[in-house]
Amino acid sequence: MKISEAQNAVAKFHDKLQVSPRTTLSRDDGSGNSFLSDVANAIRKEAESLESRCDRSRANRAHLLAEEVAETIAAMADADEVELLDGLADLLYIVLGTAATFDLPLEAAFIEVHRSNMTKEKQPGDKSAARVRQKGPNYVAPDIAKVLKDHIGAQSRRLGEETISRAAYEDEQRRRDEFGCGEERYP
Repeated sequence: MKISEAQNAVAKFHDKLQVSPRTTLSRDDGSGNSFLSDVANAIRKEAESLESRCDRSRANRAHLLAEEVAETIAAMADADEVELLDGLADLLYIVLGTAATFDLPLEAAFIEVHRSNMTKEKQPGDKSAARVRQKGPNYVAPDIAKVLKDHIGAQSRRLGEETISRAAYEDEQRRRDEFGCGEERYP
């Protein structure tokens, strides 16, 4: 799935539930620019604390994610469209890199979450116009465990092995975590 296809799928979800209407970036939209700046600074501070623990892959990935989220929120606070687009692209790059680092099937998981989200229905009692808190009677939760199980099964078939047990998979993840921060993936 191309990124543009994923973005269009999310836009269809927004349209279906009438949430997050398309708009232009403006400092005068009532979002509380000062509050957004404070949130960005708090996340940035936490990202810095993660950086000092960069000897593990999970801490490194968490640091990178938090840093990009902070930059993206700061751009929204400043109503800076160029920096917002840069932050979103960087964030997407880090999300994809995190999935690659931990060998997670992000595209399949996205498709499953989108399928689930499209079963949500805006409820009359939903107080928030910007998001759906009550999912409705037809909601079907995403089966991410099945996505991961299918991925592990496909990996084992590609390797010509029997199905990898969850314990073996977790052992492999621990070995990758121990390999270190900022290094190439565990061979």
